Amino acid sequence: MATGCAGNGDCPAGLHVCDTSQNPHACVQCLQNSDCSNGDLCDTAARTCHAPPVGGANPRSTDVPHLSWRNYLRIGLVLTLSGIIVLAHYGISSAGRLPHHVEPIVGIVLLVAGLPLIVMAVVRRRS
Repeated sequence: MATGCAGNGDCPAGLHVCDTSQNPHACVQCLQNSDCSNGDLCDTAARTCHAPPVGGANPRSTDVPHLSWRNYLRIGLVLTLSGIIVLAHYGISSAGRLPHHVEPIVGIVLLVAGLPLIVMAVVRRRS
């Protein structure tokens, strides 16, 4: 925190906001969220920018929530079976709702998304 600013123009790059609510005035990172860049949030008590919370009730949490092996299995099975159905439909029907050349792409994408989740479920189940 640098002291002695009269306005934002007096502050260096890392502390680009002049906090005039304190005496002496001080350069800080932020006073509000709009003072932060890259989607960071302003901690108004500390007057510093930090990354937004990720998936938790704790606003300071940076832990990414994980799924149980059963949820990985469920999602993987839904995606994989959907891919198989789309590919089967492509193979036996020429009158689908999607353009004919799009169906195999959709089916393959669903398979590619689903199979690793099934593998993840098996790995997590064993550990």
